[in-house]
Amino acid sequence: MSNFTRGGSGVRFWQAISNLSCCNIDILTKHLNGMKALAFIMLFMFSMSSVFAQTANRSVFFDRCIDDRPGPSFDKGDFEMLFMNECQGQELTLSITENLQGNNCNWQVIYSYNISCGDFSTTTKEFFEGGDLTAPELIGDLPEGQSNLNLCFDDIPEGPSIEDIAALFQDECSDVTVTKSGEPTGEDCEWSVIYSYEVFDACGNQYGENIRIEYSGGDTSAPQLKKNAVIPSGNMASELCFLEKEQGPTEEEIAQLFEDNCGNVNVVKQSYSKGTDCKWMAEYTYFVTDDCGNELDPIVIIYQGRDEVAPELNGIPEDTVASCIDDLPQVPKGAISATDNCDNKVDIVFTEDLSNLGIACEGGIVVRTWTATDDC
Repeated sequence: MSNFTRGGSGVRFWQAISNLSCCNIDILTKHLNGMKALAFIMLFMFSMSSVFAQTANRSVFFDRCIDDRPGPSFDKGDFEMLFMNECQGQELTLSITENLQGNNCNWQVIYSYNISCGDFSTTTKEFFEGGDLTAPELIGDLPEGQSNLNLCFDDIPEGPSIEDIAALFQDECSDVTVTKSGEPTGEDCEWSVIYSYEVFDACGNQYGENIRIEYSGGDTSAPQLKKNAVIPSGNMASELCFLEKEQGPTEEEIAQLFEDNCGNVNVVKQSYSKGTDCKWMAEYTYFVTDDCGNELDPIVIIYQGRDEVAPELNGIPEDTVASCIDDLPQVPKGAISATDNCDNKVDIVFTEDLSNLGIACEGGIVVRTWTATDDC
């Protein structure tokens, strides 16, 4: 009995226990012809170096899933030709058993050919090994990043999920696994993020280099007027003194009219006025910005006015009726005064009209007039 191994195309390994001798080979060559016969003859010719052949051929590795492993290479007819002399016309019986070990990443399979006919029996074994060496294959379009996004830091895109990326790949042997890394940096005004994806299968075969998807941007939007909010208008006919003119809304009041997508609304007020009580103008300019310096067009509110109110006289005596000219009351001195909304010193002018007054007791009318005038 002898052990032998034959490697076919570098992937088959034969080990056999047989009573065949060198003479059997000579007899066999007389009955077989063609390349297949030659293969069987070579099987026996190399039997003496079986250990070395087995070691060399085992270096060949099938890049296949376990379910795609090769099946048995030989059938009953092959062995009927090979063992023609041993069987001497008796029917050859063949049973094949499979011994499979491992998984998709590394598997080995041995097919045992159990051959018998009459009193002759032998066992021949065929060996294959392999595993998944192929990384997942891209079957879709990888998403691209974006730049100059008008977004706040809190609204930075999360990027594709690991499920989204996994769906773009397929693997012959296992599910596709994806890991994701990357954290945003910056703040509302300027930020960036690079998401990195590693794609590999259950055997650790990785797709190329890491997939990188980058986003960048910042807040470029100025504050916006709130819904239903109204910017105050000025007044072009104000009846106020110069010192009492309208001061316009405060910075806080203007800020309350606006909202910003990312941060605070900031308002700076600038004032300018000119004129006198009699005619004046006031102009208020509001600069509205957010924390990133995004600015609205300046808001300008204008007021114009003048003193339209006459002074008021105080202490004017009531009308009097006298029976004689000598009974007319004296003109009050120092008792008459005047006040004005704008002028602290008002000129008072007194006049007396005697043109309608007769002599002695003829009677008549005396008209006394006090006139107050302000600077306007």
